[in-house]
Amino acid sequence: MAEAVATGAGVAATVIQAKAILLQPLKQTIASSNDMDEIYGELGRVMETLIARRNDHDEDRLSDVVAKEVDELKVRYTKENKRSPWFSINARSNFTKKMKKTAFWVVTLIEENNHLVDVLVDKKPACVIDMLTSQITNIPTLQQSLEETLDLLCNKEVSDIKIYGLVGSGKRIIMKNLNNHIKVAEMFDIVIWVSVSRKGNMKHRDINQIQQDIIERLELNIGITSNVDLIANRIRAELTNIKYLLLLDDVNEDLDLDKIGVSKRENGSKIVITARLQRVCSSIATTQINVEILKPKEAVELFKSELNRPLLEENPNIKN
Repeated sequence: MAEAVATGAGVAATVIQAKAILLQPLKQTIASSNDMDEIYGELGRVMETLIARRNDHDEDRLSDVVAKEVDELKVRYTKENKRSPWFSINARSNFTKKMKKTAFWVVTLIEENNHLVDVLVDKKPACVIDMLTSQITNIPTLQQSLEETLDLLCNKEVSDIKIYGLVGSGKRIIMKNLNNHIKVAEMFDIVIWVSVSRKGNMKHRDINQIQQDIIERLELNIGITSNVDLIANRIRAELTNIKYLLLLDDVNEDLDLDKIGVSKRENGSKIVITARLQRVCSSIATTQINVEILKPKEAVELFKSELNRPLLEENPNIKN
């Protein structure tokens, strides 16, 4: 699916870039010509480009004003063509100048609207946003849990996974390494990270705050609404056609995923949850991984890696 989206975006970009490239010769023709028929033709061409933009995106009032003026010019052009050019030289000249001015106005609108390509081609959010974290290849307990999670993500029968363990066992580090893993980027269209618990207490952030994290990651525009149900519908609609991995970190109470906008996963999308307690979200994630307590040497390695201070190994209190 990711390849299909990329291919579609690439084709659209090629077509739109071709239109953008054509603007330059159009501008040159409009600037150099004084032929009424030729200017009329160029005006029609640049207006078609502007209309293409309006068809793909929200219309704006300024474009409506220009479109109305062009329509009026088309009516006048028909009238001018019925006159004898020998008896209306000045009128035709003035009319040609007016059409040139309007044509330049249309070109300016196209160029100023985020350079056309940025406007017409929907930019997809990055598949993965890498997170700063320690490498765990030298910490077998954590690496084993990571590899087990990756294997489960490849299993078509598994949709939701819970990684649980004591505070400080390394669950978040496993999740960050999962987020950054190349296999994950190959499996999913987008990886969405949400920190669920508030800092300093055991209660969850409210649903709206969790929704906002998802909305920002998907780069959706929902306006100023804070209605949980409306936002859930918007999220649900966006996630329907993409294969996503939702990483919910530090979940300490049961979550209503449907209320958030994350409904049943039917297209290969998956959810991974980290929690301190095994009972949390048991109805959501029936496949579970228990992170064992780190061995003393592993804990020291992780401690040094997290602080990025290799000289700690010289400290006899830590070494012993």
